Amino acid sequence: MVACALAVATVAETQTASAWWWSIAGSEPTVTGGGGRAVAIDGLGDVAVAGNRVRAVGSTFEGDFTVAKLDGVTGATRWIHAFAGSLTWASHEATDVEATAGGDVIAAGRVSNVGSGSDLVVVRLAGSDGSEVWRTTINGSAGAHDEARSIDLDQAGDVLVGGLIANAAPEQDVGVLKLAGSDGSEIWRLPTDFGVRAIVVDPAGNAVAGGNKPVAPSLTAAAVVKAGGADGSILWTWQTPDGERAHFETVATDGEGNVLVAGDLSDGDTYPAFVAKVAGSSGEQLWLRRLPRSFVASVVADAAGNVVAVGSRSDRTTTYQQTMVWKLRGNDGRRLWRTAIG
Repeated sequence: MVACALAVATVAETQTASAWWWSIAGSEPTVTGGGGRAVAIDGLGDVAVAGNRVRAVGSTFEGDFTVAKLDGVTGATRWIHAFAGSLTWASHEATDVEATAGGDVIAAGRVSNVGSGSDLVVVRLAGSDGSEVWRTTINGSAGAHDEARSIDLDQAGDVLVGGLIANAAPEQDVGVLKLAGSDGSEIWRLPTDFGVRAIVVDPAGNAVAGGNKPVAPSLTAAAVVKAGGADGSILWTWQTPDGERAHFETVATDGEGNVLVAGDLSDGDTYPAFVAKVAGSSGEQLWLRRLPRSFVASVVADAAGNVVAVGSRSDRTTTYQQTMVWKLRGNDGRRLWRTAIG
């Protein structure tokens, strides 16, 4: 395992120097480093960080599921909460984090336990000191790899979890889970035919989740499912065109509840990224924009409904890549501008 510093830096908008810098390395004698996976800001302006920390265990290393809270002004550590499953010499990691308006922190990921392997775990920590309010751990009936990859909070403070719970009957594999924010109890679960990589809550409190759906041997489609927030019933599904290999990267919603999806396609020698807009009410594809020789990592909608995407683009004749930002018109996906950075 390669250790790297779990670090966060805040940068003033018009400056290039960091206002503060923080590292978990050295927080305890056996901690040699770690890796950050997600960050959130609570209602008080403090910073919640999720990832793992690496500890020296004899002649090897072990990663802990790790959450830290930092003072938003100074970067000083308020607390660190870390734990591992019962299986030693294994990787335990927090992959996503959200913070409540009151300052509590909810993190999700995986821990490895004897007899069950990798288990999905979600934990709520008190904002004041990092003590556990509740912890929910789930092992699917297949006893295989279970993990949470993404979480979001609905308007009531309940937790929508996207990931994978592997069950003995593959058609019962769970991709979306809703937990009560108050105590972590399960409200509903939704079997999906793909593992969920990202999940968001739309303005109406419904869950929108995306991932890679196997459609044929060595062929996947980028897929999205929308589930009702109250009971997890499927409202609609969407996927990229049949017969074309696609990879899902991210999902977001705009102010009207429409869904933005990004990923990449296999299209001859151009290997384009794509950004698609899907009607939030019906799942109908409104448009799909291909971006040749590109990769899109994140999308967001502005107040007017236009879509801003960020990623990278390859030079036509070399392997050189530039950071790229695109702005696409909200009603038809037409490119309004494209800017290379660096």
